[in-house]
Amino acid sequence: MNRLFLSAMLLAAALLIFPACRKAFSPTPVTKELTIARAQSWFQQNIAIRPNSPASSSPRFRISRQVRWDEATQVLLSGHTAIIAPIHYLTPTYLRDAKCI
Repeated sequence: MNRLFLSAMLLAAALLIFPACRKAFSPTPVTKELTIARAQSWFQQNIAIRPNSPASSSPRFRISRQVRWDEATQVLLSGHTAIIAPIHYLTPTYLRDAKCI
């Protein structure tokens, strides 16, 4: 009898608690273009304003480059949305492995 009462109480508590646990619903869906546009805006405001670093030993940072936003894609990484955009170097860039010296 005691076990039946305890089971009934747990069931009643579960029925009262779990319906209250709902995720917030966003009425406006986030589109791919909006997300890429927001990434581009953030990049322009935070990264693109920095000058190239001629003091750096890495050619990836010394050579002028442009982000190809028209080829950007939205992917899911570890459950989070990420934007991947290719980088176009304005001059030919030859990279090699440090072990191939």
